[in-house]
Amino acid sequence: MGLDNNHRYMILTDITDSATLAVSSLFNMTVVRIDNFYSNFLKIMKIFKEYIPAKDIETQSDQQENLPDEGITII
Repeated sequence: MGLDNNHRYMILTDITDSATLAVSSLFNMTVVRIDNFYSNFLKIMKIFKEYIPAKDIETQSDQQENLPDEGITII
């Protein structure tokens, strides 16, 4: 698919935050707990605002702004 490391996800249900960092390094992709996936994915989707209706992205933006980057790089 030609995705870079920040746009490939492995979503795990039973893993600690520190383990997600270790597994991310091991597999060269973004590894997140399932309960953190939405906030991480939302950061990526903000890049593509012109292709996605604003209401679908903006609804959670106030709650999501203060989240740590957790390895997500937005260019």
